[in-house]
Amino acid sequence: NDVSNLGLVFVALPAFLLGSGGSRLTAFMNFAKVTCFEPTVLGNGPQKFKWDEVSGLLMNPNQRRGFYTATVPSGLYIFNYDAAIMLSTGTAQHTELRQAYTSMGLAATFDVPLDNIASAVIDASSVTEAAVGSLVLPTVLTMLWGVEPPSDVMSTIAPYLTFGKLGIFGQPVCDYLLCPTGLSGKITSARVAARTWALTTPYAKQVLADPDVQQYIKRFPGADRAPDDLEYAPKHSDDGWFSWAWRRRRRSPKPKDFTKEEQHFVQNVIDLSLFAGFVGTSDLALKCITYQQQNASLQALFEEDPEAFIIEVMRADSAVTSVTALLAEDEAMILEGSNVTLAEGTPVQNVLATANRDLTHWDSPDEINPKRPNLGDSLSWNGQVRWVEAKDFTKAPRFCPGYCTSLKAGAAVCAKYMGSFDRLRAAGKIGGAPQCQNFNQDCRGEWSEWSACSASCSVGQRRRTYTITHPATGSGRACQWGEGEVQTDTCNEQLCPAQCFEEVEGTCLQLNWKLLDEKCPENILAVAQAAGSAGAVFHFYGHLMPMSDVVLESFGGDRLLINSSAATWDVETFDEFTYTEWFLVVMTGLRGITVSPSAADEPIPTKLAQMVPGYWVGPTLVPSYDVDGGALDEVQQLVIQCFGLQLRDGLTWRDDLDVAMRNKWELVMSKDKYYTAEIERVLGRPFRRMVDYVYEKFVWYMSAGVPLYPAQWDFAKLFLKNYQEIYSAPVLEGTWIFTPAVWEDAAEKFLAFNNLAAHRVFALDTPIQHGGETAVFAVTTSKFRVSAREGFGVLGADMYFSADGMPLAVSDGTTMYWKRGDGAVSEREWQYWKFVWRSSMGAVITVREHLLYAHMFMSNILATASREALGPIHPLRRFLTRWTWGTISIDNAAQGTLVGSKVITGRGLPFADFTGTVQALWDSMDNVYDTMKPLKDPSILNNTMLEQSPYYTNGSALFTLIRDMAGDFLELYREDWCKSGALDDREVLNFQRRLREVAGTMNSEALLDMPASIPDARDFGGCAGLAPLHELLSALFFGVSGWHAQVGTVAAFYLDPEFASFSWRDGEAFAPPKQHLITTGLAAATAKVTPTMIEDYSHHCKGILKESECVSLYDGHRQKLVALSAELSKVEEGDPLKYIAMNPNFVENSVSK
Repeated sequence: NDVSNLGLVFVALPAFLLGSGGSRLTAFMNFAKVTCFEPTVLGNGPQKFKWDEVSGLLMNPNQRRGFYTATVPSGLYIFNYDAAIMLSTGTAQHTELRQAYTSMGLAATFDVPLDNIASAVIDASSVTEAAVGSLVLPTVLTMLWGVEPPSDVMSTIAPYLTFGKLGIFGQPVCDYLLCPTGLSGKITSARVAARTWALTTPYAKQVLADPDVQQYIKRFPGADRAPDDLEYAPKHSDDGWFSWAWRRRRRSPKPKDFTKEEQHFVQNVIDLSLFAGFVGTSDLALKCITYQQQNASLQALFEEDPEAFIIEVMRADSAVTSVTALLAEDEAMILEGSNVTLAEGTPVQNVLATANRDLTHWDSPDEINPKRPNLGDSLSWNGQVRWVEAKDFTKAPRFCPGYCTSLKAGAAVCAKYMGSFDRLRAAGKIGGAPQCQNFNQDCRGEWSEWSACSASCSVGQRRRTYTITHPATGSGRACQWGEGEVQTDTCNEQLCPAQCFEEVEGTCLQLNWKLLDEKCPENILAVAQAAGSAGAVFHFYGHLMPMSDVVLESFGGDRLLINSSAATWDVETFDEFTYTEWFLVVMTGLRGITVSPSAADEPIPTKLAQMVPGYWVGPTLVPSYDVDGGALDEVQQLVIQCFGLQLRDGLTWRDDLDVAMRNKWELVMSKDKYYTAEIERVLGRPFRRMVDYVYEKFVWYMSAGVPLYPAQWDFAKLFLKNYQEIYSAPVLEGTWIFTPAVWEDAAEKFLAFNNLAAHRVFALDTPIQHGGETAVFAVTTSKFRVSAREGFGVLGADMYFSADGMPLAVSDGTTMYWKRGDGAVSEREWQYWKFVWRSSMGAVITVREHLLYAHMFMSNILATASREALGPIHPLRRFLTRWTWGTISIDNAAQGTLVGSKVITGRGLPFADFTGTVQALWDSMDNVYDTMKPLKDPSILNNTMLEQSPYYTNGSALFTLIRDMAGDFLELYREDWCKSGALDDREVLNFQRRLREVAGTMNSEALLDMPASIPDARDFGGCAGLAPLHELLSALFFGVSGWHAQVGTVAAFYLDPEFASFSWRDGEAFAPPKQHLITTGLAAATAKVTPTMIEDYSHHCKGILKESECVSLYDGHRQKLVALSAELSKVEEGDPLKYIAMNPNFVENSVSK
């Protein structure tokens, strides 16, 4: 070893420093060429030269390091034992240090000090390392620590540029050269002076107050292994070649107010600042200058793109020339002609300088060409620069935090020497914040202005064209729209004024429709945008942004911060739209709720609505506010509508299906932060599956004392065949191995006959035979198949079931995919098609039957007609209040954020033409009476298994109680409303008329048609007109309560992205993370607690005709509902497959969420 070390110091070192041009590149290239880029010896280990070998090491998440540089032990005169470059990747210490650096904003806090550089006096004709370094030093330290050091500190640090680079040769250089001569003291003095000064900066105090930094210091103090020289500033001596004055140090007091461990942490940051920042950036800037001076043609390339030019120069002549790593296991190789096996732990020098000139990877590697297409493959700063710049822990796990700082500082200093500083500054090509966008720029484009609208009212069309202004680079996202793509949109969506719905004294009361765009004041839109921005700051940084209390005050902003999941809103999955949706819908809309409303909170009506203005979105029309107050007042309602407008038009829509660094599970599932005891505690299980990532986002929070995302069924525990295999498997911290979910077929049986699809399952007219099995039942959605956006699977599939309810086949409407028999699909294909069916079924039910049918039709027409036709003290108005409270508020909000194009549902679902699909689903809705008729009499199903489904048994019991209550209420007022054997109450008749008018306005009047003859209709004393009204109201009342619970209880169904979601990549049996987060954010909103059927609504009877009889009626029927609830709860108790959708203690009395 002594001979080897002497050779390293007195032979290799001069070769590196005094070779051709004095360039390390020359020395390394000579080494590589001698062996044709095969390994050769350097110091105590081999060197590797090839691009693929070196790149492979740099991408390895488990790089093993040690206290080595240049294959020899490093020296404490240059680095501490726990310096970042010495820590092995993947270890807890390295991971937590990275987290601390990120949290403290290392090299990401301060801009380039352009004014300082501009005022600096330089001699451009004398370009030396020392001269360039004298400008680099204050620039780099200012960017890292926020202030420029005083001149005496910089004078002490300056020699580090000359002697610090010798530190790459480790302890042998100290033993044989630097220590005996006292020159190591100059390095130590520089390190201590820099640290002592840094500790006086405000930034250091901020850093040492950071919780992550303190946690790291507590876990890894390290100071006990630091040399004495670093605890007290030494006084070095220049007394001769072999002076031993370096052994005798004068000690000065250490800085006050900081512990030894804190000083040690700052020392390690300073060592990075000096070695990588000062020395590395000086080398970079010097080469940027000298290459241009030696070849004037390069000046234009530099001025065109300074950063790309420097990256290319660094590829050709690296500042950081090599990386030392230790072999993770024994490795056989040919070393200088001999077959040898090197032991695990042997240091290996991985040479960036030669890899960046490897002819097998680079075309014309000796040329300087910043425009080469694979420039991002350049190896520097411990990774491929495209991934270093992106700060991608997956592909560059040891990226340097100061990469962009060095690049930007070097560019500014280089420009100063080359005389192009002012031009480049004016052009915005130098300076700014220490962030780079050289390889990962998203595509940018712009739409033309909209063409003129084709119609002034009704529904017109307009067009605009997209132009790509900046194509994507590197791993940047492609533009959502193609060059020249034409987009059409509806416009002037308002009724033409000729239509008249009501006349008063000969004057037509025209509906005063207003476009939402016209009503949203600029300040409301600004609030929407500010709230969205606050959401980002709120969650990514864990505190409210300045002035955001103005926006969030009414939502309880301080309380929202408690147990925040801020650290896990990942940029790979939460784009601007998604975090805004979550912030507005999940955080403020749900977490802001402190108390769940009760029936007593429902106000007594006080006004008759006089043709309240409404908004058209697609086929739906909803009043702009509720005169009864509802859940929100008119101003709050407008704010929500304007939020919806901001979501639609203010935030870019990107599916991100084909982007390297976004919207992929592997980007987030491997992050160390999820594999912690705290995450396991809140989940109640280890972090293993995609659903754990999703549920973790909700599990921290409560809403009115109820979990923000209540999951009534744990589908994984119930039906995941490989549940135990996945959750019992050992896991390496930060390592995710995807094991596809294998679902039991019992899951589909449960969904079809006992859960979400129970109202859709039907018996086939003609059973289907295949392979000895018979398909008897089906749940179909293939008729709704429409084109999907590029990359998405097409929604729509049919499932066929046996007589005992087990799934036998899935069809896409064209091809049958059988589980068994001839042509049976593989298990993987079967799991995929089951996923397609589950997701398609859920999406159709959610959009068609929940959003459109229950919300925008049944509840909407009931609420609108009751407010416009019935006076506030009319008994029917009071009775309708319990069935319509909160409806207008929630439907108005849903219309703007769910029905409209480019908002939540449209972005989560895969439809290429969302507006057209919504219209088709609307047009397919069924007659209300016919839909609810089997609940009145399940025997008409003529199938025992269907009749015994809890949807029909429990639903029939609930429907009967609702029907009886409605009938008893009408009977109570029959004598008051009927004359001469006919319904004669003007307001009731007006209500019936307005029901059909409102439905007719939306081209859906036929959905309210009643049959000429109604079986088992009440007689009502022969009062003609009351029986049809009774049957229609019974169907509508059940529609807004029991039916709404059946089709709207989807939170558990949508929680697991491998069970069901709105969309999926074609061929994948799971949803992309971003689309699934959009889906679950919406599903969470459906889980809000609102008044249920068993509550007391008798205060609605106050002050009306027959008040006491009304109260008695309410009380009597409430007792019946409570009794039914007790009966059903007894059956449900302890049953993991319980059916809850018809239990009155679960069913809400109105559509208000």
